[in-house]
Amino acid sequence: MTAAGNRPDGISSNDGYDIVSSYGTAKNILTIGAVNPISSGYSRSTDVVLSDFSSWGPTDDGRIKPDVVADGINVLSSWGGGDNEYSIQQGTSMSTPNASGSLLLLQEYYSQLHGGTFMRAATLKGLAIHTADEAGPAAGPDYQYGWGLLNMKKAAAVITANNTTHLIQENVLNNSGTLSIPVIASGNGTIKATISWTDPKAPVEPEATALNNHTKKLVNDLDIVIKKGATIYRPWRLDPANPANNATTGDNTIDNIEKVELTDVVPGDTYTIEISHKGTLERGSQAYSLIVSGVGSQTYCTSGPTSTAGARIDSISFSNVQNKNTAGCKDYSNFKSLTATVQPNQTLPFFIRLNSCDATSVDKMAKVYIDANNDGDFTDAGENVGTSGVVNGNGDITNLNITIPAGLAPGQYAILRVVMQETNSAAAISPCGTYAKGETQDYRIFVSSPAVDAGISELTSPLAGECGTGEQYAAVRIKNIGTTSISNVPVSVIVKQGATTVATLNGTFSGTIPAGADVEYTLQTPFVMAANTAYSFTATAAVSGDQVATNNQLVSSITTGANAPAPTGTANVCGTTVTLTATSSALNPFNWYGSASATTPLASGSPTTTSTIQSTYYLSSGEVNKKLGPETKLTFADGSYGNNFGPGIRFTTSIPTTLKTARLYIGHPGKIIFNLREVVNFNETDGSYNYYAISSKTLNVTASAPTPPPLTTQINDPSDPGAIYNLGIDIPDAANYILAIEYADGSSIYRNNLITGANYPYTIPGVITMTGNTVVTVSPNAQAYYYYLYNLAVKPSIGCPSPRTAITATSAAAPTITVAGNVLTSSAGLAYQWYVDNVPIPAAINQSYTAVASGSYTVEVTNASNCTLKSAATAVNITAVPNVDPTEIAFTVTPNPSKGQFTIKLETRTKADMDISLMSTSGQRVYNTSIPGFIGKLTKLVEQPNLSAGVYYLRIIHDKKMYIQKVVIVQ
Repeated sequence: MTAAGNRPDGISSNDGYDIVSSYGTAKNILTIGAVNPISSGYSRSTDVVLSDFSSWGPTDDGRIKPDVVADGINVLSSWGGGDNEYSIQQGTSMSTPNASGSLLLLQEYYSQLHGGTFMRAATLKGLAIHTADEAGPAAGPDYQYGWGLLNMKKAAAVITANNTTHLIQENVLNNSGTLSIPVIASGNGTIKATISWTDPKAPVEPEATALNNHTKKLVNDLDIVIKKGATIYRPWRLDPANPANNATTGDNTIDNIEKVELTDVVPGDTYTIEISHKGTLERGSQAYSLIVSGVGSQTYCTSGPTSTAGARIDSISFSNVQNKNTAGCKDYSNFKSLTATVQPNQTLPFFIRLNSCDATSVDKMAKVYIDANNDGDFTDAGENVGTSGVVNGNGDITNLNITIPAGLAPGQYAILRVVMQETNSAAAISPCGTYAKGETQDYRIFVSSPAVDAGISELTSPLAGECGTGEQYAAVRIKNIGTTSISNVPVSVIVKQGATTVATLNGTFSGTIPAGADVEYTLQTPFVMAANTAYSFTATAAVSGDQVATNNQLVSSITTGANAPAPTGTANVCGTTVTLTATSSALNPFNWYGSASATTPLASGSPTTTSTIQSTYYLSSGEVNKKLGPETKLTFADGSYGNNFGPGIRFTTSIPTTLKTARLYIGHPGKIIFNLREVVNFNETDGSYNYYAISSKTLNVTASAPTPPPLTTQINDPSDPGAIYNLGIDIPDAANYILAIEYADGSSIYRNNLITGANYPYTIPGVITMTGNTVVTVSPNAQAYYYYLYNLAVKPSIGCPSPRTAITATSAAAPTITVAGNVLTSSAGLAYQWYVDNVPIPAAINQSYTAVASGSYTVEVTNASNCTLKSAATAVNITAVPNVDPTEIAFTVTPNPSKGQFTIKLETRTKADMDISLMSTSGQRVYNTSIPGFIGKLTKLVEQPNLSAGVYYLRIIHDKKMYIQKVVIVQ
């Protein structure tokens, strides 16, 4: 698939160019002006919104593009920086792999169920379009959202139920051929039929006329209709000449996808799907794929009396149906054209007026049935929904109530059957077959959404891969599936590890959930989760009067993430300081503890130091035991509730981080929206800033204040306990951020002010720092406010904490000095400083030093751990050696000055060991050689080309006499 906007319109082939657009909010640079402590908020829509970087159709010839839309905003994806790197990104480059990867999984699933066979490309494309959720301003396709939002769950369900309630067929249509397929409406939603084919390549337009060429590119024009009697239902189509117009139905002559939808069907009735073509098919035939939903039921069993004489039904009234029968004797009456709207688990009064067409007066009874599973009979458990008492003669049945089966799904059609017989025995009445006298009537019912119906639609926290922790909160999404608002919804979550119950959590969402809406609710009791462990969560919502119990409960399973490998490190004691260094681990932050169970680290980071000296330290990576910000609002004395506080919270992150949970203090219920923004630049003078919009989190908040507090009035009521909310806000990169706030539906929130003394920053080293807020224009202290998030729990976004590794401390050894004559040499290190009688020797900073005077010598050495230690003192006694005129031995140096290459000449008349040294003015020996037992003439070339320019001294020691010549080195 190619992303919308990555190719020109007017391509000549209809196959292989499926376009996926993104929906959400684009990451554009936005600008916000100065923010004061109080500013107005606004509400926001939660509908599917097309991102502004997605391209729209149509193609030049009017084909529907894009085909579908898929999520392309704030998508967590693998990233190319490393084999374990993830990033949150946006773009058609996110929606396209989102869709293509999902479709590949559908191919895999289909192959598993069909012996390794894969769907045709046209089948896969047709399936995606057939099951897409409606999106856009009106029913049917459009040139912005295509056929709607990709829904992989529905697509997989079609594959699962192929040849039962759904059909997937891959056929070939020959020239002049027509295919007719009779299908029976199941009543399970609409009948939908979609055909898709890979059209032959259209002629390629010349370059000069290719742009904006409206010539139709469709080669083989297939058609699909659905017929019932004389009624013909045709496919959706768009008008490319008026691309903003809503879709209509009719003859589609442009697209190689056609879709017909019947929203008004009668269960058990037969419909005919007909596929044909126009003109002559290129190559003589065309392969195509057909996907059908809403079919597969059986025709209904018959019921009626063997005689039309006797009892009859004059009228029936229930729900919105009030039906008066026609005159005369009856056996079976088909009133399926009358549709009653009912709700699951609804109890309705059912009125029947009985009469007789032959003036007889006998006992009569009636039973009411609903074919809840649409299998063509009424004999399954629970399908007898009402039984009347005995009526003698003619009269009314007024005390009959029917209860609609709870298992009926909203949007479903079913048949309601009334069987009235001349009998006084309820057991004698059956829904199918014949009986002596009476009447059977059939009606159609449509199942609407129940008035009261709540369920759990999602476990929002914890998620799969969540790290083990000693404080985990469970959060669920409560869905109001009913048609009326609900409130005070009890919620329970049972957490199990295998058969063992880890925690039973109970709470009540005390706010109001409008019809069709959902809210996220965080249970307030934390529990412990271990790493790399499978858990099951059974979440239940039990609102009073719930009409549908089957959707009250959701069972979810997750496996927590495995801990990172144990890190390695060193702990080097240097005097009163220990240098702590992590030598291997992929995760920040690094924390150093005094014991395996300590909760507060001695130090954080690497390398870092501590003054606590002990034999063993415990190193972990990726572990965060600290909360950010004050624990409660009572940390500070003053504050107030508001519904138009404007300032945001400023963060700086060192690594990708997640804001997990926080305690909020809510004065009035409603919605609070937190918007994460990556700051491009911030004006410290007026508080204006430019930013990238990263993500948004909407919280449905309920009042924690015991009574509605007055807004902006200084109050800090200790009886407001606040509540923990699941944030789940991912901060994708190390950068500067602002968490901005909005308000909706009357909400208000608490913040502290008039803070004196220390406030910001709040820091978790190596992870995140809350640097302040966006208030800069308030005097005298713009940061004397603390906003919104108390006891904020954070975690690194990627990877889980490692176990703690015991690191044995080592103490650096003091340097040692070896002595050879008057040459002193230190043990190895990175840096040196020599001392004589505790006085530093200028420029004596090398590993060796030649003593020129007697004294107590020490050396200070800095080792690889940056530890500087001093050696023990070494006494050096320089034996007096007379300094003799060099002419005594004809001692010469030529050339002099030189560039480091010169010749020594001399002559001695006594035999003794000779030492030749070249010394710098600081006493450093840069050249040395010895000649044992020398006597006679000496001519020796010395080559030291790397010497720095300067004055040196060439010293000859022979027979207890010293001869010195000054040597000048030039460059």
